[in-house]
Amino acid sequence: MTEFQELIQDAPNFVSMERGELVAYAYGMFAAGTKAEAENAKLKELLQDMNKWLWNGADCTECPFTAECDLNAAFESDLHSHVCIGWSEIHDRMRELGVEVDR
Repeated sequence: MTEFQELIQDAPNFVSMERGELVAYAYGMFAAGTKAEAENAKLKELLQDMNKWLWNGADCTECPFTAECDLNAAFESDLHSHVCIGWSEIHDRMRELGVEVDR
């Protein structure tokens, strides 16, 4: 079976559909495509931010939460008690996209 045949194997029988059904199906496909594009854009933005904030070195200089962060205090006391605000933000955004994230 070719890739194209695999992609269309569960498609409805358009020949037997009435015009109204075809129009409704077309609008449904448009809406699904629009939703997928919006989610894709959110995922791309999330990954760009993760790369910029969290994986671009350990010094946190690119993180937009540096002013709010307690990292300097953590270095002075106990680094293990530090809660990274950037990671918290990333986890919240991941949850919004339906990704299960451990706390």
